[in-house]
Formats: sequence, C-alpha cells, structure tokens
Amino acid sequence: MRDSHNCAPSRAGSEPRASARAEPAPSVRLRIAQRHIARADCPHTRQAESAQGDTTKARGPATIALATIFALLGLVPWPGCRTPLERAAWLNDGSVRVPDAFAVLFLVDGMSADVTERLLNEGRLPNIERIFVRGGVVVRNAVASMPGATYANTASIITGLFPGHHGILGNQWFDPSDGTWGDYRHATTYLDVNDDLDATTIFDLLGDELTVNVQGHTHRGATVNELHLVRSGWDWVLKRYSQVDQRVGRAALDIAEHARWAGRWPALTMLYFPGVDEHAHRFGAASPQYQRAIMDVDEAVGRFTSDLRRLGLLDRCYLVLVSDHGMTTAQSHTDVAAWLRRCRGWRVRDHLPALARWFDGRMPLPGDDAVYIESGGRCAHLHLRGLSGWRQRVSTEVIDAAVRGSCGRPPMTKLPGVHLVCAWHAEGQVSVYTPAGTALLSRRETDFGAEYSAIVTSGDPPAVSSALGLPASLAQGEWLSGREWLARTSGGAHPDLVPQIVEMFASRRTGDVVLFADQDAMFHPCWRGGHGSTFRDDMRVPLFFSGPDLQKGVQLPLARSVDVAPTLMDLLGRSVDPDRTRFDGESLAPLLRPD
Repeated sequence: MRDSHNCAPSRAGSEPRASARAEPAPSVRLRIAQRHIARADCPHTRQAESAQGDTTKARGPATIALATIFALLGLVPWPGCRTPLERAAWLNDGSVRVPDAFAVLFLVDGMSADVTERLLNEGRLPNIERIFVRGGVVVRNAVASMPGATYANTASIITGLFPGHHGILGNQWFDPSDGTWGDYRHATTYLDVNDDLDATTIFDLLGDELTVNVQGHTHRGATVNELHLVRSGWDWVLKRYSQVDQRVGRAALDIAEHARWAGRWPALTMLYFPGVDEHAHRFGAASPQYQRAIMDVDEAVGRFTSDLRRLGLLDRCYLVLVSDHGMTTAQSHTDVAAWLRRCRGWRVRDHLPALARWFDGRMPLPGDDAVYIESGGRCAHLHLRGLSGWRQRVSTEVIDAAVRGSCGRPPMTKLPGVHLVCAWHAEGQVSVYTPAGTALLSRRETDFGAEYSAIVTSGDPPAVSSALGLPASLAQGEWLSGREWLARTSGGAHPDLVPQIVEMFASRRTGDVVLFADQDAMFHPCWRGGHGSTFRDDMRVPLFFSGPDLQKGVQLPLARSVDVAPTLMDLLGRSVDPDRTRFDGESLAPLLRPD
C-alpha cells in the first residue's frame, strides 16, 4: 500500500512533470475555481484575506509549529487551504495528463434503497436527484451480494465476484481448513482485508493508471490511499460519523494534489462513506439521524461533483453511486450463541481472543464444538467440529442432525428470530430449513453457464416456497440461469436468493450452517439497525449511473452490485482477458448508453 504522502507511481517518472520552483499562472477558469472553493471551504482563509489581503504572508516559527500540530490532529484546517487548487493549475498546461474518460465511484455504506427513494420523493436529496435521477440512469431493483455484510460486499463491488468466490465472507470469518480467523472489526486489523482478499480488483486491472481510494478499507491495488487516519480517528472516537463523510466529499482538492505529483489524473477514484451505516446501527433505519446521514452524503456528492465541474473535468467523468447492503430496524434481539449453549449443551466459540490476533489470527480450538460468527447483525455462520477435528468438513448427516435436533432438543428453526437455516449439503447443493419444511437448492454447469434449481424436499410445498419468497412454480426443480432467477425474484421478499445462497457456500469460509434473521430480528445485542439477512430491505441497494454519453432520466429494471466492476471497465474502454479475470457480474454499459 503506497503512503499518501509519496503517491507518485514509479512508472510516472517518464511522464511530464511540472517544476516545483516555477509554477505557471492558473487560467481564469482555475483562478475562479480556486477563489470560490477556497473561500467556501476555509473560514481561516477568508479571515486571513480580509485581515491582510495575502494568505502567503510569512508567519513566525512558533505559529507554524502550532498550526502544524493542530492540523495533524484534525482540530483546525491547514492555513494553506488554497494550495491544492493552485497546484491543480497544471491541469491546463499539459503537465497533468487527464484521461479521455475517468470514473468516480461513490460507495455509501448501509444506504437503504427504500429510505433513499422516500427522501428523493420528498425533495431532500437534491444533488442525487439532479445528477443521477434526472441526469443519469437509476436501477430500480439492484441487489447486493450474500451475505449482506460490509466487507463481503465492498470486496464484491471492486472485484465483480460473489463473496463465496473472493473469500471475504463478512466483517469476520473462520476458515476451518487452516484455523484462520479473519476479524476486521478493530482499528489494528481492519486493513487486513486487503491481504486476505483472494481476487483481482478493479484497481489491479487499472494498474497502469493512477487510481485513488479515499477512506475505503477494502482497496487492494489502489495506487493512492487517502485514509485520513488521524483526523477520522478522532471523529470515530467522538462518534462524529458525518464529519468523516463530509471530509470525503472534500477530497477533490487532495486528488488534485496527487494528480500534480503523479503527472496524471486518476482513471478511477473510489470515495467511501461510512457514516450512514454507523448511524443506522446506533439509531435504526427509521430514525431522523439515519435520514440526516443520507442527506449529508447527498451534500458531499454535490460538493465533489461541483469541484470537478469547476476544474473543468466533469464532462469526462462517469459517476456511479452504490451501497454495499440495505438496512433493517430491529424490534427484537436473539443471542444465538447463548441459545446453542443452553439448548444444545455445545461449547461455542464466538470471538477471537485478543492474544490470538497477535499470532496471525490462528488458534487451536480442540475444546470447542462450534465456532459462531455473527455478521452484519442479521446473519450468523456456524462451523461444526467433527470427530476428526476442524480441517475435514463434517458429513451431511451430522449437519442435518445438528439442524434438526435430537433427544428432545429443539431444531434450529425454532430458534427465536431465525427465518431461514441454510446448510451445506454437497458440492453445489444447499439445504434450506424452514418451520414448514425443507428445500434443496442446486447448481449445475452447462455450455451456456451456471444454472440453478430449487425443489421442496419435505413439508408443505406452498408454505416452504412462501418462506423462500418463491412462487410455487419455481420450487419444483426447474433449472434457470442466475439472471433469470434475478429477474423472476427481484421484486419479491427475498430477491436473488437461490443462486446467491448456492454461490455463498462455494467457500470453505462459509459456515456449515448459516442462520438468517427474521424480518425485524437482530443477532447483535446492541444494535438498533442491521443487515445481512435474505429479506428485501437487507439485499436491495441504491445503484445510479451518470456520464457524458449515458442516457438521462432513464430507469433499468434490475442489476446486481457485482455488475459495477465490469461496467466501469467497459465504460472506461478497458478490455479484460476472460482467461485471466472472471466476473460474476455483467457489464451494464450497453444498457446505459443510448441505442
């Protein structure tokens, strides 16, 4: 990972580079932009201009030292607020190469599609409405990847792969094959995801270009990473999450600085907004605080795009706004690990001891019967230890007995707050347990790609189909492609359930058993809002596109968030070798452009 203060890629040495001693005078357009943005951003600059008329006036050593210390702590703005835009003047003299087309990805954590639509209808998201609804393309039913957890889905968005194929199964995961426990919920480990991610990212594919990530934790392959660790760290401690999002919206100035040093404008910039998700967990998805956080993102989007316009770059830019998952407000809470200990008598490991994190996240678990991994508040993975230990997966019979219960012990379908219990059945097959009966989901390969089927194997077929959100006709073993399943279920209670659950179990890091929460239930004991279940509120996400040659005021019926990476590559005119890089997603570019 390249440090943000030394961001010039080595290959940029041959690019035209401006001299630091002789800065050319900015054009009229850039002087106006500098003056407007600097005054809007920095009260300190305005005060200095009115007091002395020259922001470059010399200051004493003590003043400079104190200002530097406080600026590093994020307590006051830098005195030289104009510097990044002054250096952006190189955009006009050819020293900074600007691509014919570049992209900006707004990745908003935990942005509910339903709440976003309501705020748009109320006129409270004017920038998103102007840029994307009237000025671009809206996907009506966009579906996240399963499980709907942050780290799993941010990885899916930048790789175009389902979590079962890139290996990040949640904010934490356990791999029985080697005893590794990945846990990204701590300040000292949250960037480990970039080492664990086992797939090619869109940043890797654009490796010959400058790429910038702002605030995003999952960013493997990005040339420059602006993480704002000190300033955002203070905001995190003080729970000022919207401050973090607002800072991300001001990133155009920092990007201009990086472009000056690298001699090129980034082909891709990813802006990650974490504040919306944090407000939802604390206050719920129906709270005014959550709605205000989404409105803050709208302001940040408007701010960033306005800065691009003032720099004369917006007419070359493709804009994408997407969320990693939806959000649901909790009405009840269930302690699944406690239930398993009480009702099954199991020894359940539900956390990684702090000491184990110092030893590569590996730990022996000889005395435990199961490892419990909660993810997103509404999804839980359960790994079972067999007679031969952890490395070898337990048999289907053992898993089935564990789910159904025995000797008077209740089945997991009776666990309060659980809607579906899914379990590994065989390679490419998953058993789904409901209170009304069971179903078998299967995958097969054909000459035209993967196909999936669902068939009720026990119980009341209509009731089981209803629990899965499927018409009864779709639970009789008919084989359909993944896109056909998406099309037939995108408007239902459990969109895209059949192919996504099957692909989730392709990874050994997925539990032998996965529990999905009921409509308003939560597995996390402290959160008011959560995500990760199969319900529509959890899986449906906002997805918008805008660009110079894209349709305006148009809606697409459906898509997946894994479509973002291949779509961006297509929009940027970059071909991908299918023998070296595969996507689970499909490019939407032909649908976004006019016929």
